[in-house]
Amino acid sequence: MNKKSEVKKNKGGRPSHYNATIIEKTKYYIENYKQLGQVIPTQCGLCNYLKISEDSSIRWKKEYDEFGELLRQIELKQQQELLNNGLAGSFNSAITKLILHKHGYSERIEQSTDLTSKGEAITGIVREIVK
Repeated sequence: MNKKSEVKKNKGGRPSHYNATIIEKTKYYIENYKQLGQVIPTQCGLCNYLKISEDSSIRWKKEYDEFGELLRQIELKQQQELLNNGLAGSFNSAITKLILHKHGYSERIEQSTDLTSKGEAITGIVREIVK
């Protein structure tokens, strides 16, 4: 199946609201989400801005290459904002960690115990964030 960015004719049922204006508004949202009152860009925020359901955005992502690419740009920009602001300490670390998990980041805690020749235990703890 060849996906296209052009508007397809609806085969029946309720007509789709997808059109060239959706692409322009999506691009505007990506560049101006902060002026629109968003802290980070999200698919949910885009849906509210476009006044569409999340189901519509998921369907359009599958049906229209250009819209799907714009949603991927939102995810990348979101990841970048979370990393930068999380490292700078301007975002809540627990919420940042929670959302970054969606992008493939996770926290790993490794604990090892080593015995010295005198029988004393030496415990080392390594804590890191991995992707």
